[in-house]
Formats: sequence, structure tokens, C-alpha cells
Amino acid sequence: MTSSECQILMVKLPKDSKHRKTIADIRSKPVPKNLIWEDIESLFKAIGCIVKEGKGSRVTFQYALKQKNRPDRIVQEHFHRPHPQKEAKPYQIKIAGFFLTRLEELP
Repeated sequence: MTSSECQILMVKLPKDSKHRKTIADIRSKPVPKNLIWEDIESLFKAIGCIVKEGKGSRVTFQYALKQKNRPDRIVQEHFHRPHPQKEAKPYQIKIAGFFLTRLEELP
């Protein structure tokens, strides 16, 4: 298999300062208690994730890895948006970190 047959678009993390700060906050230990959920959602949208709304507060972020001569590979994660507060809960931040790591590890 040649490299042109297996051309893959890599996930590129956003370079702007707001998204870099969100990434740093997601990866910080201990996880922050004041990270706004909309910042996490904005980061995933900037990466190229598609947002699928579910019932109630359920939301799924999907990233389609485009592969030449192969079906797209879908990486996804499910969340419940925090409510009524706007801050993400620590477990949501940890899951966001795992999802971000999975996206970065794509070939």
C-alpha cells in the first residue's frame, strides 16, 4: 500500500489563545471547577467535530477521519451538558480530556 493510497487528514488542534487555554485547563491536574462547558464545546467544534443533539441535555461529538480509498473512521464521545449551571463538572472535563487524547492519537 503506497502512502498516496493511505492519505489521512490529521486532527489539527486550534492555535488561538482561547482554545489553547481550554486545552490546558482540560489537561490540568486537578481538574478546574470553573471551566465553562461552552468553551469545551467550542473547542471540539473548532477541531472539526460535528455536534449531534440528543434528548434533553445529551450531546454527541463526532469526528470523521477522512481516509482515501477507505470508509471514514468515526470517533465519538457522548456527554450530558451541565444544567442549570454553566460550569462543566470534573467528570465531564476528564472525559473531554480522554476524547481529546483519542483525537490526537489518530494516525
